[in-house]
Amino acid sequence: MSDQILLKNITKSFGSNIVLKDYSLSIPTGKSVCLMGPSGIGKTTVFRLLLGLTLPDTGKVSTITPMSAVFQEDRLAESASALSNLRLVTGRAKDESNLHLLHLLGLGEEGKKPVKEFSGGMKRRVAVARALAVDFEFLLMDEPFKGLDEETKKITAEVIKTYSAGKTILLISHDADEAALLDADIIHFS
Repeated sequence: MSDQILLKNITKSFGSNIVLKDYSLSIPTGKSVCLMGPSGIGKTTVFRLLLGLTLPDTGKVSTITPMSAVFQEDRLAESASALSNLRLVTGRAKDESNLHLLHLLGLGEEGKKPVKEFSGGMKRRVAVARALAVDFEFLLMDEPFKGLDEETKKITAEVIKTYSAGKTILLISHDADEAALLDADIIHFS
């Protein structure tokens, strides 16, 4: 396990499309940072590199573990309940704490309904809950507030801050207000 989060001199291409060229990034542990920049510039590629889902063509990736993630897509088991989606990562032993987490996110009454019956914002909160339900030191979130109204964003941000106190957060967003909700320092990606 590394004691730092670092992308050093990363180059990553997909076919003839060079997404990152000699790119370096250092994220302080125990802090919240927001990677912000225009669409298509490589933020999600950075996210995938840090998770180990994409390998660099050149350069070095150092990170800390355990990690948890909220992807740009919800990636839920649609026919399963919200609680069952959390069980996929925690097992049944944490049902009580999982139901509490769903309640904090405004899904307490909905926890046993199939996710396919949920609105987009409700599905998004289940995806956030699933990431928070596991033990982690590094939480990576790619647009976690997508589809949430302003009040629900605030509630969700407070739950994220509570569950990730003292941990490292990387938020990817286009919205400085979302970074502010998590007290995240902004890193402009260009």
